[in-house]
Amino acid sequence: MRYKLDGYIKNNNLNWIRLILASFVIVGHSYAIAPTAGAVDLIASWFGFVYSGSLAVKIFFFISGLLVCNSLINNSNPIRYVISRAFRIIPALFLLLIITTLIIGPLVTSLPVTEYFSNKQVLTYFLTNLNLFTNEYHILPGVFSSNPYPSSVNGSLWTLPKEVLMYSFLLVFSMVGLVKRKVLFSILLVYIIFLPIILPLWFFEFFNSNSEVYYLPACFALGCLASLWKEQIGIGFFQLLFLFSLTLLLKSTVFYHLFFYITSFYLVLLVSDCRIFNFPKMTLDLSYGVYIYSFLIQQLVIFYLPNSNYFFNILITLLICYPAAYFSCKMIEEPSISAGRKLVARLNKPPLKAIKEA
Repeated sequence: MRYKLDGYIKNNNLNWIRLILASFVIVGHSYAIAPTAGAVDLIASWFGFVYSGSLAVKIFFFISGLLVCNSLINNSNPIRYVISRAFRIIPALFLLLIITTLIIGPLVTSLPVTEYFSNKQVLTYFLTNLNLFTNEYHILPGVFSSNPYPSSVNGSLWTLPKEVLMYSFLLVFSMVGLVKRKVLFSILLVYIIFLPIILPLWFFEFFNSNSEVYYLPACFALGCLASLWKEQIGIGFFQLLFLFSLTLLLKSTVFYHLFFYITSFYLVLLVSDCRIFNFPKMTLDLSYGVYIYSFLIQQLVIFYLPNSNYFFNILITLLICYPAAYFSCKMIEEPSISAGRKLVARLNKPPLKAIKEA
């Protein structure tokens, strides 16, 4: 039986995949937050150019491009698009930043509490990280300053402005009619996908010193491209075997990294396709909560248990993070998303006077 990507988008198990990916980010960060002699990231040891957390983030961007672009294709209303994205991201982030600056910061800072709150870094941290159109801000005064990784309170937040930037470009492309022009938009997306190969690394580092950034637009664009051609793209083991073989053939070329990511994305699509693997569905999406809270919790674990190793850090973080993510999902994210939908419906509802006149 031949399955198409179009049917996958309607029948998938991505909530499980995203939770696993968010957990992979915890694993990837643990080696820096709780350095342990002899501990090696398996993904990094196998492939050399990517580690578990970095690969997970790239898959996140691919999934985001796939689903968000598909949503925009189905409904190009810019008001709905902006409200949906904002109500999905900002409320949970707002609560996280409140907890970080007003509760955790004063508890763990090496400074007197009055000196902590009088430091302008507290407000800067809150406002900069809440403003998703600016670069992230990592430091709170005296917070985790004696930890093995003292340079960031919550190192996961750096990807959020990048993702919002992708959303913004996609919205602009839609508003100028490019998304509706399938072939022309595909050409642009292919160009973006090959930019990491065409342009040298220093070009991307000129805009951002984090070298992880330069493949993220390509990953998002791959998701968008897949959504454009969802009715033509098949999902199956033969296609995966073909991509795997092609990636091996390209191992000594400049195309290897790109096709490694493409194959990884396709593998994710395959294993999360409910038509092929009929696993029980997870109705809740806990991944965002796990992602935004995990780094902070990992820093707290090593702060209070400074002699703990990376494995213990992962285990305790997961035990704390999953319930925190469940709370965030049920109490913040789902109500916010619902409120966003109601607001969109209200804004799109024609005035009563216009209805009567019609």
